[in-house]
Amino acid sequence: MFSKLLPGLNNKEIILASASPRREEILKKLKLPFKVVTSKFAEDLDKSLYFGRPGDYVIDNASFKAEDVASQLSNQDTVKLVIGCDTVVVFGGKIYEKPVDKNDAIRMLHE
Repeated sequence: MFSKLLPGLNNKEIILASASPRREEILKKLKLPFKVVTSKFAEDLDKSLYFGRPGDYVIDNASFKAEDVASQLSNQDTVKLVIGCDTVVVFGGKIYEKPVDKNDAIRMLHE
């Protein structure tokens, strides 16, 4: 299904709102031309508001990242496709994001 969309995407300026090497790798494998513009969104959503709905948390984070990058580029004339992404792990109903450092990772693994 997605492969049917690829030809149309070649004519668009694609912006990846993420500095994630994995996400860059995915777009490169699809052979899509893209540019990386890192979002300045703080990713500080209140996780307690998303209890039992981690998918909504991910969608909101990704949307806010894409909206932030789109606003950074709003003074440009060309229409762009801005892709925002987020990944979390959910265990025991708790949402875990990427650890900030080694100690944070150890803390998460012990919870």
